[in-house]
Amino acid sequence: MKSNFLIMAVLSVILVACGSDPEPYHPTSSLVIVKVDESWKDGIVVSPIAVSVKSAGMNAVGASSVLMYDDSLALSNVSMFTHDCLNFAQDDLRILEVSPYIPLVNGYAMISWKWRYFISFAAPYVLAEDGRTFSYMRVNNNGRVENEEFYHIPTDYANLADLKQKWAFADGENITRPEVWYLTPKKLDKYRNKSFKSMYKKGPDMLQAFKTYQNNAEDGMAYARMCDSIENIYVATLNDMITKNELEKWSIKD
Repeated sequence: MKSNFLIMAVLSVILVACGSDPEPYHPTSSLVIVKVDESWKDGIVVSPIAVSVKSAGMNAVGASSVLMYDDSLALSNVSMFTHDCLNFAQDDLRILEVSPYIPLVNGYAMISWKWRYFISFAAPYVLAEDGRTFSYMRVNNNGRVENEEFYHIPTDYANLADLKQKWAFADGENITRPEVWYLTPKKLDKYRNKSFKSMYKKGPDMLQAFKTYQNNAEDGMAYARMCDSIENIYVATLNDMITKNELEKWSIKD
């Protein structure tokens, strides 16, 4: 009976933000693959806190925006989430014990489903302090952030005491935007000739896991374990895809 209830929850639960519920500009389901640079693979990539978002008009790839930054660096979206949601990520999902970057072959990595909202270049959307959403994902933002900035913090993620931790600019090293590829679960399942159809719209998603957890803690943790299992299958499939030089064919490079 419990397993049947969980299946129904997976199929019926609606993705909502913990606290504010900004409308994302693009789907949240894409898996994010990154080419890992030796200069930052052992630390955390963050961005300055975005105070406000302003339109910068049009460029060659569509609409673009300019951010007004704070004087601190931080993980993305932590101010958007309620205390309960952050506790779920940190205490129940034990996110600080899991690397943001899941190693793949040939120097690639996939961003963990548990970390995606907190890594600026991988987050499906970011909420600025003025309440507007934007995205560093150029392909899904119909343009780009004209003044995007990324910094490497040379500390292990496991050394973080709190997801809300902030750093001074002097604590980080300015780096170029990592090379990223986006791949939907539907395409990945098509490649491997099998499917998890319930994951097509949302993919393994931390916010959906939290929503399920709010309704029933046991079901929420079961959902998270299911996401872990699916992620392991995706890692194996991505390794096969990369080894066979198929990544560019099946994904969108940003």
